[in-house]
Amino acid sequence: MTPRPKPHNTRLGRAVVFLGSVRFAVPILAITAGALIYGTWVESSLGPTQARSAVYGSWWFLALMASICISLTLSVVTRFPWRKEHAGFIIVHASLIVIILSGFLSYFMRAEGTFTLTEGKSTQAPTNQRSPFTIELIDFRTAHYPGSNMPMAHESDVILTDAQGHSFTKTISMNNPLKHNGSKVYLTGFTSSESAIFKVTSDPGLLPMYAGCLTLCLGILVMNYSKSSPTNHPTTEELPCAG
Repeated sequence: MTPRPKPHNTRLGRAVVFLGSVRFAVPILAITAGALIYGTWVESSLGPTQARSAVYGSWWFLALMASICISLTLSVVTRFPWRKEHAGFIIVHASLIVIILSGFLSYFMRAEGTFTLTEGKSTQAPTNQRSPFTIELIDFRTAHYPGSNMPMAHESDVILTDAQGHSFTKTISMNNPLKHNGSKVYLTGFTSSESAIFKVTSDPGLLPMYAGCLTLCLGILVMNYSKSSPTNHPTTEELPCAG
C-alpha cells in the first residue's frame, strides 16, 4: 500500500502552511501599515468621508483585512495539535480576528443620522433598527458662561417611545447621550432657544470590538505567564509575530 502523504507535503498543505507563516504575514502587515498611514493622511487632508471612500471602505483595504484574518486563522490551525503553552497564542490570534470582524460589522451595518426638534414636537429617530423609536423634545436649556452670551452647556429633556408604546423620560447633555437597544442619541447643538439638534448612531460592531480588546489583553497576560513559567517555554515559531 502506498503511504498517504503528510498534509504539509501536499499542494494544499503547502499553501495552508505558507498562508499561516511569517513569509505571508509580514508583507501583508507592512502593506496594511502603509495603507493606514495613507488613510490617516487622506483623513487629515480631505476629511473622514473621503478617507472612508478612498481607503477604509475600498475593496483592496477590505481584502487586506480579510488576508490578515486568514493568516491569523491558519497560523493557529497549522500548530495543531495544540499544547497548553499555546493558550495565550490562540487567545491573542482569536482576539485579533474578532476585532477585525467587528470592524467589518461596523462598516457594513453602522447607521447614523441627524434631526432637529422643537419643544413639544416629536419625530422617529433615523435608525436601521427593526424596532424604531420616536423622540419628543420636552425642554431645551442652554447655560452660558458668567457675564457673557457664550454657550457653556446644553441639556434636553426628551421622551422616548419604542415600537411597543413604552415610554420613558431622559435628560440628554453634551457628554451624556441617551442609549436604547444599541442606539445612542447625542445632543450636538441647537438652532434657537427652543430647538435642538440631535445625532443618532447605531453600531453593532462596538460590543464585539470591546470584547476582542479585553480578550486580547488576557491573551497577552497568558502568553507572558507561559514564557515566565519554567515548564512552559513556547518556541520562537509559536509567538504571534510568527503568525
